Amino acid sequence: MPDFPLGAFLASLPWVAAGIAALLAVTFAVAVRQSRHSVMDTVWGLGFVVVAAISWFLSAGHGDDGRRLLLLALVAVWGIRLALHIGLRARGGHEDPGTWTCSPLRPVPATRTRCARSTCRRV
Repeated sequence: MPDFPLGAFLASLPWVAAGIAALLAVTFAVAVRQSRHSVMDTVWGLGFVVVAAISWFLSAGHGDDGRRLLLLALVAVWGIRLALHIGLRARGGHEDPGTWTCSPLRPVPATRTRCARSTCRRV
């Protein structure tokens, strides 16, 4: 078995981080605009697909092509299935019961400048 290509792995990390940051920034903007946490919950699984796709692209020439493609396919199927499952569950407009009421998506009462711990509670 060949040695692990540490240099290629480390070189891919900034690209993976940039891809995830872009996905989450767009998702957060959509979530704020819609005032719904479930948007972020739905896209969470797609983050794994983004990581797998960027890693697959950048790992060309390293490792077995069949294994790389299989790993990408398995992660893509799982991530898309997870996003569809959560998205369909949240489609009715219901938020996840684990969501906190104090967040950037829900305004804080005018008497408070920040979300004090006493105002945060589970829905």
